[in-house]
Amino acid sequence: MSKFKPKFKKGDNESHWTLDQALEYVRDFEENINPLGLHCGITGSVLYDGKSNKDLDIIVYPRDLKTFEGWDNIRVKLDEIMKPTGKYQCNDLPESYRDGKMVDVMYIGNKRIDIFFLR
Repeated sequence: MSKFKPKFKKGDNESHWTLDQALEYVRDFEENINPLGLHCGITGSVLYDGKSNKDLDIIVYPRDLKTFEGWDNIRVKLDEIMKPTGKYQCNDLPESYRDGKMVDVMYIGNKRIDIFFLR
């Protein structure tokens, strides 16, 4: 499996996201999680408004529940893929924000990505 290497243009280090940046990132992310039996999609303000000054929200979900090996195993593998790209933090959100959701947070430079796992 290839290591995930997101590319940003010079000047893209700011914390905000555009829809074009998100599409490029999520397409690359999908290629790397697909061998794990996963798919992903964009949600949140980047999808609805075409930009976000806070973060990029990604939903990750299993392709086939019959062969799905569970989130604990998947998150270990995701950690191996994502670590080289930046700061990856499992469940770094306060409990009051997560309200029972399984959410991981990742930073690439100043760009924040919230990864929501469907259960």
